[in-house]
Amino acid sequence: MFVCVCVCACVRCPDESIALTTLKFGTQQQNRERDQRRREAESFPERESRQRENREREQRRRETESSPERGLRQRENRERDQRRETESTTERESRQSENREREQRRRESQSTPERESTYRENREREARRREAESTPERESRQRENREEEKLNPSQKEKQDYNKLEREEILHECAPGEYWRMQLLITTHQQIIYLILHASLEQCL
Repeated sequence: MFVCVCVCACVRCPDESIALTTLKFGTQQQNRERDQRRREAESFPERESRQRENREREQRRRETESSPERGLRQRENRERDQRRETESTTERESRQSENREREQRRRESQSTPERESTYRENREREARRREAESTPERESRQRENREEEKLNPSQKEKQDYNKLEREEILHECAPGEYWRMQLLITTHQQIIYLILHASLEQCL
């Protein structure tokens, strides 16, 4: 069916409602663009003055209109807001449905070799990341993970606190001081452990 895209209610259009809707949409778009240009052009004092005038005019209009008129206007506003909300929800659901269908079509159109190639690239990228990680960093991280698995909840909470405190200290030191500070912290923790262990043996 031929769709009229003009901005006038063309009588030759097979569906006059389409032309009227197009006219309404074009007028609203022009009004929004004109308001945007006016807001950008006017200065801050002018905008404040105009907003104050609008508030005063709205206040006078509310005071002069009767209660039935006010109720009718409020009902119309609620219906308009409801229609706008319904339209926005419908548009959002339609867009989400289109996205899901497009993603489904993309996955179906992707051949098995392409999928395997994507998986292989992901695995290779993960392997390169692990290889780029230095041996001391990897060993330190693995050791911390093993120690955390052995701890009970109270010990793990204390270990998390010590780890956080250590990270704060290391964050403040210079790049060249990192490993020296790491060694000092580890040594300090070992000394505390030996002191506590010796004290426990004396108590026994």
